Amino acid sequence: MGGDMKPPSTSANDPVFFLHHTFVDFIWEMWRQNHQNRFARENQYPPDIGACANSQHFSYAQMRPWDKINRD
Repeated sequence: MGGDMKPPSTSANDPVFFLHHTFVDFIWEMWRQNHQNRFARENQYPPDIGACANSQHFSYAQMRPWDKINRD
């Protein structure tokens, strides 16, 4: 691309970064629409496994500074 996409510290400066991630989100949502029913999309979350992800990404983690959790 020749822009700022390569170094993670500056990748958000490149407008193509947002287009890329928006498209990835679109593809993911299309997959969910085709493979899950509405209940599953709204209620099924992966298990909270500390070896796989930071605890801030767990479904019941608080979204600081607010009183919401990731499931909300």
